[in-house]
Amino acid sequence: MKYKTIIILGLVIIAGMIWLFSLLSRPEAKWDPSPDTLIIEATQNRFEIDYNYIPDARLWGNGRIVWVEYENDSLYGKRRIMEGQLTPAEMKDIINRFIEAGFFDRRLSSDFLSAGLVSTSFTVNLLNDSRFRGYESHEISEELRQLSDYLMGGAGAEGVEFVPTRGFLTAYLARETDCGKLETKYQWPNESFGYDLEEIQEYKNGVWVEGDELAFAWQIVNENPYCPLVESDGAVYMIFLIIPKLSYFKSPVE
Repeated sequence: MKYKTIIILGLVIIAGMIWLFSLLSRPEAKWDPSPDTLIIEATQNRFEIDYNYIPDARLWGNGRIVWVEYENDSLYGKRRIMEGQLTPAEMKDIINRFIEAGFFDRRLSSDFLSAGLVSTSFTVNLLNDSRFRGYESHEISEELRQLSDYLMGGAGAEGVEFVPTRGFLTAYLARETDCGKLETKYQWPNESFGYDLEEIQEYKNGVWVEGDELAFAWQIVNENPYCPLVESDGAVYMIFLIIPKLSYFKSPVE
């Protein structure tokens, strides 16, 4: 009995030391205010992503926030990309919520879970600590779940629809295994744009687009981000559009 008591007491002391160390090692809510520095990224339920993927919420150092709204709350439906602006005080409040929720505390389990298991993930980059953590649906705390919903709803910012000015476009010949029926209402205007989609097949042959070309491609990929079909010269293609400093994947010059 005596030895059991000593063991239990030892475990309690170790647990207390881990808890105390976690509190003492929590970072300050300080970040790089540069508009090019990504401070927070939040994603949810993403098991397969491609070049059209844009993370659910992103917040930069200057307070610019971008989030994705899906029609009927379906992660696989039509989407709108929104952007807004937060004040430094609002950013600090969000970061402090992460800190108080224990996001930066030491965990006994791995921070890197199998991609097939992760339901919600966060990246937070501060001046004295940067952390990525993925959570299964059953293990994420209520505080972090609320933060996820808050960020993915724009964090209280007044949103306007994001309009890109430049994008990197590429195409792949579509297969029924990708999208089911290869039917589309969109025809690529080969003559007015000066090229057909066969010419820009695969990432290495992609082109930079602006103006009408960009607007047309942006409309198509947002209507169906996971299967954006376009017909060109009798063949059906899936198109992919990478927006610099917004899309998850980088364009060739980023």
